[in-house]
This record gives sequence, C-alpha cells and structure tokens, in this order.
Amino acid sequence: QQHAAPVIAKRFPIAVYAEAAAGYVPSPARLVSSGTSIRAGVGLGYGLSSRLQVSISGGYMLQKNGFEFQKTSTSNFPSFGARSDFHTLTPDKLHFMYTRAGLHQRFHRHIFSLFGGTQYLYGAQGNIVIQTQDQLAGESETSKYAWLNLDSMKRLLWNAEATYGYQITPRLSAHAGIRYYFSEISSEDTLEGYYWDGKLTSASPFLTLNYHLYGKR
Repeated sequence: QQHAAPVIAKRFPIAVYAEAAAGYVPSPARLVSSGTSIRAGVGLGYGLSSRLQVSISGGYMLQKNGFEFQKTSTSNFPSFGARSDFHTLTPDKLHFMYTRAGLHQRFHRHIFSLFGGTQYLYGAQGNIVIQTQDQLAGESETSKYAWLNLDSMKRLLWNAEATYGYQITPRLSAHAGIRYYFSEISSEDTLEGYYWDGKLTSASPFLTLNYHLYGKR
C-alpha cells in the first residue's frame, strides 16, 4: 500500500509588540542644558530563523531640552514714530513621529540589534519673546509660551541605533542602546528675513522596554 508523502506546514512567525523608551540627551554645547526623551509605539516582527529576526515599528517621540535651537526675526515699521520689533523663538520641547527598522540576532536570552530610522518633526513648543523699540513709547518686552511656526525647518532626521537586549520573561524584554543622528535640524531662509539656528546632540543613550502582544517570535 502506497502512502502519501507527509505535508509539512510552513510557519511564519509574525509577532506584534509595543515599545516604550526613555533616553538621556547630553548637552550639544556649552551653556545648553542636557535633556530627556520619551518614545512610545507599536511594531511588527518577523522571524527569518530561530535566531534571526527583522522588525519595523513607529510611534510618537518627545524630546525636552538637550538641543540648541532658536529662531529670530526683525520687523520694521517706517511710520511717524518709527518702531522695530525683534522676535525670538526658543523651543524647549520637540514633538516627533518616528519609524525604525531593525535586524535582531538572538543567543538564548540575549538580543543584539541594529536599527535604521527616521524622525519627522511635526511640532515644537517654547517661548516667544517680542522686544519693541518705539521712538515715542520707548522699549518694551512681552513673552508667551506657545506652539512655534516651523516654516523652512529641516523636519526629517535620519538616525541609526545599536542595542543590547535581554529577554526578562517570554513577553517582556529590556534593551539598552545608543542613537546616532546623521542629519542636522538647522535651516536658513534669508528671503523671509529670519533664520533658525539649531543643533542636536549627535549621539544619545536610551533604554527600551518591549512587550509582546500577539503572535510567535
């Protein structure tokens, strides 16, 4: 009696996970305070083999301080009693949407990873200071905390990350790493009469927690 050849079902180990990270941002220049960053998102992982995986994730990232960043402009009003306004915009919080793709090598509970990613700057908060010089009224200054106009900014940043992770439980892993930026954030727009002067720290350490939500590793 002839028996049919056994059929081996292929398994595609796809996993969904949540990630949350906190980082320290060293000062990029003298007299500039260091900062912190937080990140939260979701990702999709795929197992190429029992030890090698790839992943892609995305979400929201907030950076507070840790950058040198300012926008200035001058407005002149040549009328009776000429007046000049000097505007200074100084952010202290940057809001990003991020994406990252990674390659992971596992050795038992140890995980070594390399990532490439992007960050899109969609918002900044900070102080707006207006200094007014008026021939009749003299000098005055006003300030307020608000969302800032980011026209002409270089909003897309490229980075790379290297991390070491440890599988704490079947669902939870912790990863420590460093992020390196390949692009700057400053931009000039002399036609509009103002310029941004910005600088980010090129490298910063961070700690990430990944929680397995669904699927196979």
